[in-house]
Amino acid sequence: MKSIIQIEGMSCKRCVAHVASLVQEVLPPEKFVVSLENKSVLLQSDDSALIEQIKKTINDDGIYKAN
Repeated sequence: MKSIIQIEGMSCKRCVAHVASLVQEVLPPEKFVVSLENKSVLLQSDDSALIEQIKKTINDDGIYKAN
């Protein structure tokens, strides 16, 4: 299953790299894709606890907002 987390505040490739580094704290890079075009993270998981942990990691960074 796949899940999508919407990310507010991404506007460039540097933003994508930063969000990817945050997600990598929780999930290996082969398990997600960060999309600037869609302003989202596509996860190869539907584990709600994992998704909430990723959102918290992104939100706690203070630069972007994960929904």
